[in-house]
Amino acid sequence: GKTIKEKLAYFLLVFGVWDIFYYIFLKILVNWPDSLFEPDVYFLVPVAWVGPVITPIIISTILIIMSIMLLSS
Repeated sequence: GKTIKEKLAYFLLVFGVWDIFYYIFLKILVNWPDSLFEPDVYFLVPVAWVGPVITPIIISTILIIMSIMLLSS
């Protein structure tokens, strides 16, 4: 990207795609998660943040949509 807006959009796009494929590769390699509602640990600092697997997938999808909107405007 040439502008700050484009750089941000590409970062959001790459991060969103990476995060979704992280869970896809976990499923392929270790057969986890069993469902999208399986608990997952998001962060460990300062305390453990735990929630369903579907939450980061939804957030990543939103990031991808936002990046496409930024790049098309």
